[in-house]
Amino acid sequence: MNKNYEKGLNLLKRFDLLGIIGIQYNKLVYVEDLCGMWSQIDITNDIPFTKEEKNNISKIKEILELGYIDNYIIYKYGLYISSVAAKILELDINVVEIYDNLPIKHNKDLEINILEIKELIHKEFEEAKKLQEEIIKKIVNNKLNNNHEDIVKFIKQGMI
Repeated sequence: MNKNYEKGLNLLKRFDLLGIIGIQYNKLVYVEDLCGMWSQIDITNDIPFTKEEKNNISKIKEILELGYIDNYIIYKYGLYISSVAAKILELDINVVEIYDNLPIKHNKDLEINILEIKELIHKEFEEAKKLQEEIIKKIVNNKLNNNHEDIVKFIKQGMI
């Protein structure tokens, strides 16, 4: 977390200790977040992180692998994870503003529930879940209004 992280890592590299402690890295972008820093490092040994820290590191890495952040990523991963990833990716976007302007923040904000989707398409739960994700993507990207009538119309058009 210290801004002198490079000095420490360079010393570890110079004395061939990176492999011994089980870390590898290429380029690190300094962020004032522990999970953000560790998400940029490949870890081969078990480092004593909490379950939440491991989860956060994993999610940040997922976004880093994608290499971009859009409305759906911010919806899916939330404000904290998306903000840290945006800093690491050095993106010139205002994640907080985008998050604040999302039409929905959680699938419970949908004007239709998963059981109704399942009933409308006459398919198994997994198919309904996939369709729900598609609906969410359209809504957070402002391609579909989050109102019951429009969502049902969208579902029925897809069945034709």
